[in-house]
Amino acid sequence: MSFSLTDDEWERVRLMPPEALADLAADLDLILPEHIEARTLIEDCIPGILKRCLADGLPLSRYDRDDLEALTPQERSDAAVILGVQGKPTVDALITAGERVYKRYVDSPIAMVVPSLLTAILRASRQS
Repeated sequence: MSFSLTDDEWERVRLMPPEALADLAADLDLILPEHIEARTLIEDCIPGILKRCLADGLPLSRYDRDDLEALTPQERSDAAVILGVQGKPTVDALITAGERVYKRYVDSPIAMVVPSLLTAILRASRQS
């Protein structure tokens, strides 16, 4: 699956340190190119992040409240599906479900980027 970040999504992660980007790619078993083009590498990571999130859920915490409140109703519904939240996908319900997932991801670079890439991950879930 080919995926492209919107300019707004890219803005949220463009200052990601190269070491963090390399850790994320390694965690997803991606082979790093000799020359790392950050935007392309992050776009290449999205399908792997989505695959993990579909298997495990979205690692979220109470600190992600603002990101969740900024989601559209469709995006909240998409997050609820990934997290297995039944009923109305309230921000509190998403945080509660996401915190259970986050406990398993506490040292993972995926947990660090999910809030910043949340809209991209949710958009990718609709495209898959």
